[in-house]
Amino acid sequence: MGLNEEVAILSTIPLFSKIAMPQLKLIAFSCQRVIFPDGQEIFRQGEAGDCAYIFLSGCADVFFETPEGSRKISSIRMHQITGEVAVLADVPRTATVRATGEVVALKLEKDVLLRIMEDFPDVAIKITRLLAWRLHNTIEHMRTDAPVEPTEGTSQ
Repeated sequence: MGLNEEVAILSTIPLFSKIAMPQLKLIAFSCQRVIFPDGQEIFRQGEAGDCAYIFLSGCADVFFETPEGSRKISSIRMHQITGEVAVLADVPRTATVRATGEVVALKLEKDVLLRIMEDFPDVAIKITRLLAWRLHNTIEHMRTDAPVEPTEGTSQ
């Protein structure tokens, strides 16, 4: 997968849909493509969050670690972003994310994500709405104890 294919995928993701192609190309160029094999942890709850990941292909499960063990709380699908909560809030990772099958992702470093939000207010608004949606659904999940399925462009 080359840079042009990455840009084409980014343009289909609601979070980035209003960004012009030249800027999307710069974003894609600023990211590192990473591959996670089936079963590999992408990140672990409690770790420092220095980046987010945009899934180009593949899926992952999201787990919340408790004293009683790991509980699956959601899934991440291709074309979704994950890990941005820890980056934006400067807090440790709030969950563990593990690949289910091979995952190809763009690693979006903290400074790049913050610059995107500064340069593109629409993206900042979408991320704020995404975080509010997650908070709401996490509370619902705690009430019902059922996994929360992500909507378009969301993850835990």
